[in-house]
Amino acid sequence: GWQGAGEVPVRACKSCAGPGIHRQEASVSAALPAGLSNGDVVKMPGQGEAAPHGGTPGDLYLRIHVKSDPHLTREGSDILSEVDVPYSVLMLGGMATVETIDGPVEVSIQDRTPTGTKISLRGHGVPSGRRQERGQHIATVRAAAPKKSPKNRKRH
Repeated sequence: GWQGAGEVPVRACKSCAGPGIHRQEASVSAALPAGLSNGDVVKMPGQGEAAPHGGTPGDLYLRIHVKSDPHLTREGSDILSEVDVPYSVLMLGGMATVETIDGPVEVSIQDRTPTGTKISLRGHGVPSGRRQERGQHIATVRAAAPKKSPKNRKRH
């Protein structure tokens, strides 16, 4: 029988065949809250399946897949990275740049800083909790490789 709304149509609609729904793919933009983790689900009310005869559409649920970053690692609300510091700065002290999710942050390096030292940048991690308090960014110091290697060194 026809899936009509109380009337018998002369011809069945070619695109929906009665219920008033035309199936198609659609792109949806979503404003995602900060601090989502892999596997979290975001509900978008009214963006799901259409209901027959002009009824209220269902909800769309997005399962989040977080793409890994080659330079940053997440541990809970903290972000971990490494920062390359020239050997001269490690020995004599100076400044280094840590790349954070907020952009580059200049940090002070004390003289005679050993490699493996951890620098903590509070408030540069992932937002978490109801108050969206942010974790920290922890950068581990590495000795930067020299930019130029000596070419054609002659032995005497």
